[in-house]
Amino acid sequence: MRRAFSLLELVLGMAVLMAFLTVTYFTLAQGVRYVRETDSYAYPQKEGAVLLRKLSEELANSHERWVIPGLEAASIRFLSAEGPETVPSKLEFNNSTGRIIWKKWVSYVWDPAKSLVTRYEMPLSPTTSDLTTEPDPGTLPDEFPTLPNLRKRVVGRNIVDFKVVPSGTSQQTLTVTSEKQVPVSTRGTKPERVRVTMQATVVILNQDP
Repeated sequence: MRRAFSLLELVLGMAVLMAFLTVTYFTLAQGVRYVRETDSYAYPQKEGAVLLRKLSEELANSHERWVIPGLEAASIRFLSAEGPETVPSKLEFNNSTGRIIWKKWVSYVWDPAKSLVTRYEMPLSPTTSDLTTEPDPGTLPDEFPTLPNLRKRVVGRNIVDFKVVPSGTSQQTLTVTSEKQVPVSTRGTKPERVRVTMQATVVILNQDP
């Protein structure tokens, strides 16, 4: 006949179970905090990486002519052969010369006061494949934010530094620094500011022969 558990055995069993559950809870809680911290650290890097990739792709597909940096290299203007950003389009070519038809200016402008980078579009008037002279309108990069009715979109937040500097023939070096305050629970309750700097050198594909 099986002997019943004594009161002492039940108490000891409950104590062991409670100890196990407590250890499990704190282990899981620590894991959740670690995942949250990792995500927080990754956020500034993601912000900068998305901006860097977008600008690199557009600049690489531009033309080496009429790429104009702004004041203190904190903005840039270049040509684009695409239609409006939200409208699917394809490259068009001049039937006589076979050259690409350029359709708009694109400008990226950093606002240090708001830590934002905004992308602007301005249609050329008219579109052109002839780049011997600057296409109209010849707006400078830092003038884009002052003009009404332009298509614009914020493409980078928490950007504390932004530079576009010529670095060779048909090359531009892009530097993006993003920063965000993140919680660091394993080091105390005080949040920490995380800063990430990324850099890329872009070769502009369309060049004069």
